[in-house]
Amino acid sequence: MRAVSNVYIYKKIGGMNLCIVMNNNFYEEFINKFLIFNVSNSSDIQCKIKINFMKKRKIQDQSLSILKYSKIELKNAYYYYNKNLEEYFVEGFGFSGNINVIKQEVNWFVYEMIDPRTFFHLLILDPVSLISPYYNLLIGHGAVIRENNDAHVIFGQSMAGKSTISRLISEQYMEMNKISDDTFALAVEDNSMAIIPFNTGDGYLKSSSDIKRELEKKKNGLILENEKKIYVIDEPDSIVDSLVLKNSFFLKKDISVNDTEITKLNTTHYFKELLEFHASIPSLYTKKKFQLWKLISNYSQGYLIRYKDLCDVKRLGEAMRWKYEK
Repeated sequence: MRAVSNVYIYKKIGGMNLCIVMNNNFYEEFINKFLIFNVSNSSDIQCKIKINFMKKRKIQDQSLSILKYSKIELKNAYYYYNKNLEEYFVEGFGFSGNINVIKQEVNWFVYEMIDPRTFFHLLILDPVSLISPYYNLLIGHGAVIRENNDAHVIFGQSMAGKSTISRLISEQYMEMNKISDDTFALAVEDNSMAIIPFNTGDGYLKSSSDIKRELEKKKNGLILENEKKIYVIDEPDSIVDSLVLKNSFFLKKDISVNDTEITKLNTTHYFKELLEFHASIPSLYTKKKFQLWKLISNYSQGYLIRYKDLCDVKRLGEAMRWKYEK
C-alpha cells in the first residue's frame, strides 16, 4: 500500500456532484480516465466517498446479526441491509465498508490491492447506483456508440459480444464511434434520455485475433486480465457534454437461428428487456428506479438481436441506415 496524504477527486455524473477522497494515489489516474466529467472543488458536493487504505482488515460491527439484516451477494461481495434500506454494510474480498444513502456518505476500508477496474465498479459505481435515482440517474451496463450527438447502447450478458460488436460498428460505419465498452450513466430529462459514458477500458477475448495489435498500440493501457478477457484503456474520448439516447440493442445468443434476426420492440417488451439487464442491490429508490426505466422504454427505440455466434454487423447497419465506411 502506498499511503499518502488524502487525494481529492471531484467528478460530475449528470446532476450529481461527487467527491472521492482516498489516502492512496495509485488509483487517481484511473479514476480520472474512467469518469470523464469534472467539477471544481468549489461546487456543492452531494455525495462523498471516502476510501481508507489500511494494513490490516477492519472487523465490522458485531451488531450485524442475521435477525436484524438481510443479505445479498453481488459481484463477490456481501451486502447487509435492514428493511428501511437506508444503510448498507459490505464485506468483499480485500475490502469492507458502509454506505449511508440518506447522508450520501460512503466509507470504505481497503486492506488488499484491487485491480483498478474492479476497484472502480465496486467501490465507486455500486454505491453511486444506490443513490443516483434520487437525481434521476441510472447506472447502466452496456457499450455505448456515439453518432454525432446521439448514443446507441448495446446491452448483453457477459460474453454476449458487446465489446466485439461495438468495436466492429465503430470500425465499419461513418460517424459511429465507440466511446464506452461496458458502463454508462443515464440521466432522465424532459422527453429525452442523456447518456453519460464511462471510459472503463476495452475488453478483448484472449482468443481474439487483434488482441496483440491492440496491446502493442496501448502498451501502458493494460488494466485487467482474467481467465477469458484482457482490458486495455485509451485516453478518454473528447466529449464536452452528454449524449441523447437514440436506440438500445439487446443481444441474445440463440443457437436456433441461422442468421442474425433484428426485431423492433414495443414499449412492453423493451421495458421487460431493460429490467432483465438491470437486476441489482435492493435500494431505497427502487420504485423511482423502476419508473425511470419505464420512461426510457417510452422515449427511445429498442431492438432485440438474435444470432448464433456473432451479430451480423452489416445487416444491423443496413437496418439502421448507417453509412458504410469500409
